[in-house]
Amino acid sequence: HDSIAKFGDVLVLKNKYNLSLGFGYSNYLKLSDFEKLSMVQKDLVSTKACVVNDEDVSKVNSLTEFNLKDTLPVNLFTFDILKQNMDSLKKCTLQIVEFKPTLIKASINLPATKMLYTAIPFDKGWAVKDNGNPVEKLILSNGMTGIFLSKGNHSIEFIYTSLNFKKGLLISVISFCIFIVILLVSKKKLIKKGFVD
Repeated sequence: HDSIAKFGDVLVLKNKYNLSLGFGYSNYLKLSDFEKLSMVQKDLVSTKACVVNDEDVSKVNSLTEFNLKDTLPVNLFTFDILKQNMDSLKKCTLQIVEFKPTLIKASINLPATKMLYTAIPFDKGWAVKDNGNPVEKLILSNGMTGIFLSKGNHSIEFIYTSLNFKKGLLISVISFCIFIVILLVSKKKLIKKGFVD
């Protein structure tokens, strides 16, 4: 971390090894293999390969499978190796064009087919479009959103719609209609009884 500011007794640090909202992986590792690693190894491998659910491996078969024997032993770890891995991931990053709570527009240019890993938690409410066409989302790393993309330029849109919004709206409309019916029926009864003109 680099120290960038101090406010009283609070020190503000900036992580030297941060990544953008999305970046491309050329390698993948099955979740079942990933779970065999130690916590430190998991952190290191995450800079080399995306973690794909076992049932989704057939959807990413054009990527290279990361072999567990290539996992760096913890005692050989250095921050130089981490920096090299992070710099490699930074070569293909998502460029944000617009960022709103329910709409994210971005672009990316890929030199080869890659898995776009995004730091957006996987949620059925998110729909994703690539160059205007809907694309399938995958769950990566036990909960983040991934999109398999071919070589070339991509204009990506993430659109969020609350799955309960339509249900809530329908319930509200039905409730309002019932309220109006009750109000009209009550008024009719009061008119019949002579309480209201």
